Amino acid sequence: MILLGDADQIDADLARLRELLIPRLRANRADERDACAAALREQLFDPLDIRDRRVLIVAGGRLGLLPFQLLPLPGTGRLIDEYEISYLSAPRDLLRWTKPVRQRVAGPPLVIADPDYDLGSAAPSRAVRPLPGSAVEGREAAALLGTEAITGARAVKITLASVQSPLVVHLATHGFFMPSPEPPPLGDHYESVQVLHVPGEGDFVVGAERVRPPVQDSFGFAGSDPLLRSAVAFAGVNTWLSGSTPPVAAGIGLLTADEVCTLDLRDTRLVVLSACDTGLGEHRSDEGLVGLRWAFAVAGAQTLVSTLWQIPDRATADLMKEFYTHLTAGQSVPNALRTAQLTVRSRNPDPFAWAAFVTHGNPTTNLTQYRPISENPPT
Repeated sequence: MILLGDADQIDADLARLRELLIPRLRANRADERDACAAALREQLFDPLDIRDRRVLIVAGGRLGLLPFQLLPLPGTGRLIDEYEISYLSAPRDLLRWTKPVRQRVAGPPLVIADPDYDLGSAAPSRAVRPLPGSAVEGREAAALLGTEAITGARAVKITLASVQSPLVVHLATHGFFMPSPEPPPLGDHYESVQVLHVPGEGDFVVGAERVRPPVQDSFGFAGSDPLLRSAVAFAGVNTWLSGSTPPVAAGIGLLTADEVCTLDLRDTRLVVLSACDTGLGEHRSDEGLVGLRWAFAVAGAQTLVSTLWQIPDRATADLMKEFYTHLTAGQSVPNALRTAQLTVRSRNPDPFAWAAFVTHGNPTTNLTQYRPISENPPT
């Protein structure tokens, strides 16, 4: 065991770093951002003296909100240049990959993108807004996976709920994590908040920019279960939020993390949550951050790619195209994500454009011919 220093100081540095990654605060402050990130590297990474290229991190508590790969190296570069980093929710996850498993065949990949949020509504709404890049992302990801993207009016919640263990699940839409009734930690503060009140579920924030501490009454959320405060949007969500009734297949247009836990993803190798804040959650002892990412793992997904802040639309489409290009060429999920992030970084070095994505789960997962895990243990 290695003592890493004062937790309060580490938390404060992490809060500051996350704030400096926000669009309206990061302008002309790259030096301050990198100085804060370097302080975190010195506290958290340097004392470990890690010399292996592949690194698995179990980041407890608030450290689950830190993408270690963006931390700057001494001199030039970042940790992503030297290490392939992936994450675990808990150390016991390692046991899942070394026990014998029954060989089964997964279903075809499932790509859902660019839902028609106004499905069933007589008038368009600006509550949950379309993401132009998600349509492009969905088409390109589906083409590389050898399938067709489900978009528009067909991108309803029941589409995911009714399938059994697709090989890959890719969701390109809006994602939400509603802060707890307590003051939100780590600089996740909002200005110009758009709050969507979901009857029976609470309030969700859409399209806000994290800039300053909020007035708590702006949220007005009474629930405490993080599984009900985490959701992804599907077709029809605007219709339901406006008080109208979406088509039956659309439900309410929101899939909560609580509902995700009931999905059958036991043979799904990869879930990509290409939406804002899908890696956030509430810390629970021995469980990590409980939210969407945690729920998809409970449903059985072997490996997950999720995000730690609100992601830019166009840059995300570029990153996902690179990711699936390398994944379908045989690279593992962590390696394909790292390669994609390095490529996008070469075009735009700002970490906001590429560093939000992290991978959790089995670091050996790939899309090549499946063999039982007992015959191919991780090194």
